Amino acid sequence: MLHLDFEPDLDGKIWREELNGFLPDKLLDFHSHLYGPGVIPPRDPNVVEPTQTAPRTTDEFTGEDLDNVWATLFPGKQCSALLFGTVGADADLRLNNKYVAQVAAARNSWGLCVPILPATQEELLEQARAGGFLGYKPYWTLVPNIPKDDVTLEDMLPAEVRQAADALGGILMLHLPRAGRLADPKNVAGIIRLCRECPRAKIVLAHLGRAYMLTALERLDELLAADLDNLYWDFSNVQNWEVFEVFFRKVDHRRLFYGLDLPVAALKGKLVIVNEQNLFFTKHPDPFSIHNPTGAYRIRCTFYAYEIIRECKKALGKLGMTADSIVEGLFWRNGREVIGEVTAGVERQSRTEVAAAPSLGPGPSVRRG
Repeated sequence: MLHLDFEPDLDGKIWREELNGFLPDKLLDFHSHLYGPGVIPPRDPNVVEPTQTAPRTTDEFTGEDLDNVWATLFPGKQCSALLFGTVGADADLRLNNKYVAQVAAARNSWGLCVPILPATQEELLEQARAGGFLGYKPYWTLVPNIPKDDVTLEDMLPAEVRQAADALGGILMLHLPRAGRLADPKNVAGIIRLCRECPRAKIVLAHLGRAYMLTALERLDELLAADLDNLYWDFSNVQNWEVFEVFFRKVDHRRLFYGLDLPVAALKGKLVIVNEQNLFFTKHPDPFSIHNPTGAYRIRCTFYAYEIIRECKKALGKLGMTADSIVEGLFWRNGREVIGEVTAGVERQSRTEVAAAPSLGPGPSVRRG
């Protein structure tokens, strides 16, 4: 089980004095990963792999780990989540999708399918239906033979995935590729094309389009000017109040969703910006992060999960947007309403397909048990 380094005198104090009263009773984490036993092969924790995008916290993150995070970090809150598997190129995606479906169903939560490619549109729809998934979570690491910074949204989302998401009326959760993130002109153009090509799908840009710093927002106005009514954002792992402030000023807050990005959000430390670089500072050593290896002083830091909420709260306070209705929307209602819309659409589609299916009727070709 994932170890949570909870310090009552630090983390408990932050929870009691800063976060508990600020947060609503219900929390919906719109962005977290699960991967059960056997999904990824054991790895050397001291080696950073070419496709690694964050510190490696654990070789598995289970439903029980999720329960532990909720109970320890958010005591007294009613927690649920939109969950999906790990996105490593070496993961057993089929096993992981099955595990996510089981955990989500047992915890009043929902799941997205990491698409197993290549596949036809109908095969992708069946992948979603088999797990009761509400959409898809593609990722750049699953695109073969293209360097990381050359991957485009079209590479991540072949036509069959786009068509399946639109036919499902489901969620497409996108981790933008390329070093420029939201500021990359190819990404902005790709988002606009995708939203228009798939009007029934809900396009969600994870991590505010990976806008961890202000310089990543230089093309935000261009994207917003396209007036895309099926574009949404989750703010998982964003730890910069200035970025939050820009989004709260420019984007309808009803299109923004709280997210954690577990298991990374269970780390202790903070994302820091140095010379336009997004760096992972962690309390405990990791070859992917910066940390204090000498032990010369005691590092006092809390969980990434708490830092996300702290920075969001700070921006809301500066803008006078602290009304309960806004906070409840960000941390629960906005995401729940979108999930409700998608769920209703998927159920209607299933009923229509059943009604349209030809009746076999009684006869020798029908086996009766």
